Amino acid sequence: MVVAALGCASANSGGGIAGGGVVPDPAIHVRERVVHSDVEGATVEELARALDRSGPRIPEGRFRGLTRWNVSWRYRYTRRGGACAIVDADVRLEVTTTLPRWRRAADAGLELERKWRDYLAALEGHEAGHRNYAVRAANEMLTTLRDLRTASCGHIEDEANARGRWILERFRALNREYDRETRHGRTQGATWPPAERVEGGP
Repeated sequence: MVVAALGCASANSGGGIAGGGVVPDPAIHVRERVVHSDVEGATVEELARALDRSGPRIPEGRFRGLTRWNVSWRYRYTRRGGACAIVDADVRLEVTTTLPRWRRAADAGLELERKWRDYLAALEGHEAGHRNYAVRAANEMLTTLRDLRTASCGHIEDEANARGRWILERFRALNREYDRETRHGRTQGATWPPAERVEGGP
């Protein structure tokens, strides 16, 4: 069974500051990759226009960062101790994160470079939050399969898949709530054009 989910950073903002990374169970087969959408520009405004043009597009719109993830599972089951139990649970997680990559212009100043570096770190952090939900979903799926027992082997597949769908729907909902709470990363301190720093401020 494969279930997909995605999380994104708004086309009007960056991402956010990363929390601690969630570690996948060593038994989970993980495939992670980062792909880039190239942008060019020598000013804040040029980069903003390039970001709006080049970001990944999904039915909900165009975004500057995007995390897609898939969880799949397979297993065998057998009678054990008077019940039917799953053995050899195999959970796989695939995560693809799309981020902008600036093809820096020769005449771009150091201040613009600093702003871009801060923005990209924040965007990566926001997308890492989506990735953490994906890892948590895969971890919970593996634990559920390992712990599952049913009285009859005739029902264990339906029960395993029903629990898996419930887990992944819950984590899809958490991803959507994460984007709502952070306003796709706005509240996590990253926007492009970047917010101006106030001298002597906090």
